[in-house]
Amino acid sequence: MKRFEVVSGYFRSWRWIPFACALLLAAGTGLHWGPSRQWQADAQWAYEQAAARPQSASARSAAVTAPGLQKADLQSALPAADSFNERLRTLTVQLRHHRLRSGETDISYPAESPAGVSRWRVVMPVQGEYADLRAYMQEALTADRALSLDALRITRPQVELGAVQAELVWTLYGRTSDQIRP
Repeated sequence: MKRFEVVSGYFRSWRWIPFACALLLAAGTGLHWGPSRQWQADAQWAYEQAAARPQSASARSAAVTAPGLQKADLQSALPAADSFNERLRTLTVQLRHHRLRSGETDISYPAESPAGVSRWRVVMPVQGEYADLRAYMQEALTADRALSLDALRITRPQVELGAVQAELVWTLYGRTSDQIRP
């Protein structure tokens, strides 16, 4: 009896805590065995219904036409090669807009570009906050559909400052002037 008095005296000072723990345990068990099983069954049923449903006509036509695109169609969708300077200027303006600093940018024109397509490689060292860098890359890729980010290297020299140094390797695609326009 002495042990019981010691234990009950210990819990008497807490009064509500054992009851709250028991109530939370019962609620957790009820949620695990009750609604979660039904939610899982509902999700499985919805997945099976979506898989059995035929595709819409627009999705089927997109799936049929996408592989059949001709090389000339893709090239005609590219911006003109003479717009390279303006597109590069847009990249640097967006860089400043996102409060990033850039070092010396290296621009090269690889010789192995396919016929009718010009390709410029832009290596851009950048410094600034990580969130600003992400926003910059997203805005640049959204604004220019003929731009690709081929490589990205991020380093954080001083963790406590929060700033990052990155090297972005962009490729700007364009249509050469010898391409016959439709």
